[in-house]
Amino acid sequence: MQCVSHKNIISSENAETAAPRPFTVLMPVFNQCGFVRRAVSSLFSQTYAHWELIIINDGSTDALNEFIADYLTDSRIKYIENPENYGLGYALNRGLDAASYDLIAYLPADDFFYENHLQTLADALAKPEVALAFTGIRFDDSKDSGFLDYKTCKGAIPGYCTQLVQVAHRKTADRWTEREECVSEDLFYLFWRKLTGRGAFAPCQTVTCEWCCHPNQRHKICGERYGGGLNKYRAYYGVKQPIRFRSGKYKIFDEVGNYAPYRNHVVSYSEGLKMLSRIFIALTTMLLGAVSVSTYAARLCKDPETLPAFVGGLLDGMPKYLAKNFKYPKEAWKSGKCGTGAVVDVIITKKGTVSEVRCYDIKHPALEKELIRVMKETRWYPATKRGEPVDVRMTLLLSLRPEFFEGEPIPFGFEYIVKDADKNIGFLKECQTLPVDNELKHVETAVAEAADVFMDIPRYPIAFATFKSALGDGYKAVETMDSCWSRYHWVPNPEYGRLGFMGIKGFVNGYNGRIEIWVALMRAMQHQRNGSERTDSAYRDAIDLIDERIVDTDLREIPSPQEIAYSERRMARMQRDMVNEFVRGNMLSHGTSGWDKITREYSLSEISGALGYWSRKGYINNAQVGQLYQLIQDEFQATKDGKYAKKGVHMKLFGAKAFAIWMHEGNEGLSRFLAQIREGGATKKLLRHMAKLEKNLAGNAALLSDRRAVLECLTTIAPVHGTPEAEVKAFYDRRKAVAKVFPLKWLMKE
Repeated sequence: MQCVSHKNIISSENAETAAPRPFTVLMPVFNQCGFVRRAVSSLFSQTYAHWELIIINDGSTDALNEFIADYLTDSRIKYIENPENYGLGYALNRGLDAASYDLIAYLPADDFFYENHLQTLADALAKPEVALAFTGIRFDDSKDSGFLDYKTCKGAIPGYCTQLVQVAHRKTADRWTEREECVSEDLFYLFWRKLTGRGAFAPCQTVTCEWCCHPNQRHKICGERYGGGLNKYRAYYGVKQPIRFRSGKYKIFDEVGNYAPYRNHVVSYSEGLKMLSRIFIALTTMLLGAVSVSTYAARLCKDPETLPAFVGGLLDGMPKYLAKNFKYPKEAWKSGKCGTGAVVDVIITKKGTVSEVRCYDIKHPALEKELIRVMKETRWYPATKRGEPVDVRMTLLLSLRPEFFEGEPIPFGFEYIVKDADKNIGFLKECQTLPVDNELKHVETAVAEAADVFMDIPRYPIAFATFKSALGDGYKAVETMDSCWSRYHWVPNPEYGRLGFMGIKGFVNGYNGRIEIWVALMRAMQHQRNGSERTDSAYRDAIDLIDERIVDTDLREIPSPQEIAYSERRMARMQRDMVNEFVRGNMLSHGTSGWDKITREYSLSEISGALGYWSRKGYINNAQVGQLYQLIQDEFQATKDGKYAKKGVHMKLFGAKAFAIWMHEGNEGLSRFLAQIREGGATKKLLRHMAKLEKNLAGNAALLSDRRAVLECLTTIAPVHGTPEAEVKAFYDRRKAVAKVFPLKWLMKE
């Protein structure tokens, strides 16, 4: 997991000169007295002398006070002591409350700074648009080998969130998530995400600190992959109260909600076995689905012979029923007050209906209202006594666990929003012209609701923006695309590649670079169409994004197992052919023109033929067989990594850039771009691709001569009612013409 922002990443180079601004450095400590003096000494060694240190002793039981006693005479050092361990979030919030300065840095007691650390962060934070800066970091990657294996990373460590020791940010009113709310090893979830809307996140590109490896690191205590987890966390930190625990794989353990019905219920000796059986049912059903159910009964009827049975089965049928019928309230889901547990008392009548529903531990009124509605519609086989049906009260523990974002199941009844929006978007696209206003009211409501709730699924905000543009509401169209861009834009990390919005790799159904470019272009075009002063910057964002992808070419989808298996077979065959046919020939020397041609022009599927060709040309010599063998291996690995899973992607990136330049600057700008490609040593394949683009553009010149009309057809979902028939035809003809020239269908493919 990585730390990201919705804004463009900002380089720390060339930061504006400013007067020195002091840092407040926060040091949370729990039983780390053996490390603490090294950490404090690294702070004293800083070339940047403007700082204060706040040490927060979070209930340590070791000799910490003895180890730091001499430091506390320094006026720059403050000391806060908690009587017991309250958790990382609480400790850091106490430090934030006591901070004297506007810049906040972190120095965990078991880590340390290099002497240029604070200076590097100060330079990055000198830019007003930067909300958070992070340096590179040195770390031990030995894992289970037992041998030290130190590595450096210029950004976040692959597979981890950005660590405390490498981060500094401006002081805000935001506070860390505390133990009472949720425990997690993910620092982005605990705090960094709260800063994403306040400015850019800036990587400093310099290694200035060290993240130290030892058995009692907090992320190892929390993380399941290191043998940690809820129980280990509870034992190590001495946690007594129920907690919500978010594991490294994003499983939520909600002790607060799940055990609420039992905490205040005194069980008599005679009830013991019954209670144990009920708890067993509860725990069993929690493992069976997204909606889990457990029951215990406080019966209206004394000792019925049989308990009520849900039609369809309680364990299997109730989760399915809720998943199908529970319309998860939009306002509850958006507010984040969804909760995972709800206690529901129901009276099940002798007729098998529900006459009364009472809810407890519900975090949002809309959620309670919907839960009452859906439970009153359930049907049951009634309880019986002496063969006769009777009224019974039951208490159900329901686990309602909404899943967030694209790539995961849409939360329960939220599917109705998606289906309604899809139906209406399809309706709009089938219309030659938009219907009259009174027919559009429901359509607009449906699409707007989906765009609002599912901003992270670009097809909905894009559809809404083009819809509003067609209706003449340019302000709303621009606002919608700006919001979509800020949510969907992924920030690059030089060490780890692309990172998802909110910092989670793969969070939005994996990384889809095409869609991100399409979002950027739609945003720029909406600004252009509506005469926004931010048109130029929006196009710069889009072109910069395309340029990044041209460099790292990471738009390939992850190949399928079948593709990988095919590549394995091809690699083996090429290796065999190479050894059999060319080992006794002359193989090409590294660095020659022929080698350059092979490595530049031939892909995995063509290397074998390339060897034969260059052998006949006399470039091959036996000394370099191993180099070509390695080339094939590298190509195969790239295929497994998704680098070359799809053909022609790199060409299409240049086509996307050509489109952006043409829309922004016209034919003259496009001509300059094409001239640069010809003069820049482009491959024959790229030259052919761009020549084809020019040919198609010339062939559709009549339709594409009016760029304003082209902009209109691309930024509106359909012409408005009453548009003359000839203009309607031209509208759709221009769309087709653009698609023939530029790779828009490829970009829009989800």
